[in-house]
Amino acid sequence: MADVIGKKVAVILGVVLSLGVIVLTVVLCGAFFFFRPSSGQTGNQQLTQGSKNDSHIQNTTSGPIAVDTTQSETSGICASRRYKDVLYTHNDSGGLNRIFALNGTSGDHLLTIYIEGATHQDWEDIAYGPCGTSSSAGGYCIFVADTGGNAGGLANTIFRIAEPQVDFSLNIGSELNVSLDSTLKFSWDQYDCETIMVDEQGEVYVISKVMSWNQPKLAHLPRHAWGTNQRVNVSMGVFLPELTSNRDNPTAGDISPDGTEVLLKTYQQVLYWHVPDRDYFRHMVRRPAVLPYIRERQGEAVCWDAASTGYYTLGEDVNATLYYYRRVG
Repeated sequence: MADVIGKKVAVILGVVLSLGVIVLTVVLCGAFFFFRPSSGQTGNQQLTQGSKNDSHIQNTTSGPIAVDTTQSETSGICASRRYKDVLYTHNDSGGLNRIFALNGTSGDHLLTIYIEGATHQDWEDIAYGPCGTSSSAGGYCIFVADTGGNAGGLANTIFRIAEPQVDFSLNIGSELNVSLDSTLKFSWDQYDCETIMVDEQGEVYVISKVMSWNQPKLAHLPRHAWGTNQRVNVSMGVFLPELTSNRDNPTAGDISPDGTEVLLKTYQQVLYWHVPDRDYFRHMVRRPAVLPYIRERQGEAVCWDAASTGYYTLGEDVNATLYYYRRVG
């Protein structure tokens, strides 16, 4: 009888512990939503777009993707809002001044875009958003961050191009040359930066990596520095106190199209902040939620999809796998 009672108690304790883990997971992922990957199948898997209230869990991967046969360090990703299911990515240190357009559902390479006038010392991230008031282009722009530590912390340059008008169905695998819309150069007290984010107004934010003496720093780059060819000193910013070790190093980030949600990719996690008033300095010093993430080898890329219905991650490698996480609940 004692053995039976003991087994029942063990079962009850196991159920209570499981419920506690579930409650903790929901709390960490936010009170109003969470994201879930599914079985993680690979191959050219169709990713059905869903709404924020979609209660179904979909397959989450598309790929494998051959980003570049000569450079294999995929280091950033962003999603077009003009072209359905089109993503832009690029290579890390040692690459050419080019980015790649990919099909977000099949993983197919659509277009190689060479950026005339841009240099490539250590490109670390890419972002998408409105060109902003400092641009004459209007519409949407693509922002490329040459900010990595492999350049000795000296490059710190953001290149901006107007998103080209392309019929992707007619130009698959082709090449295109585009001119710079503008360039922003800055200096600050951080050595290495792998994260650029652009808000709904076209304002640019950068986040440094963990340094030996402090946490990552979030800074806003002033719009008046665009196109001046003068390096502006950036001193204002806040530290992210929740990130304190090398494993917490920010490697990519993205602001949602409406400006109220932030993703930050580290080597081990995808972090999330809800920023209803778009005051990133105030909210991002608080503890973030931890979102689902399938660990990649040297994963350094994350972005929202065009409708904020989910997010993508992409690791560094030849034929890297593109993962998609759908918002549910």
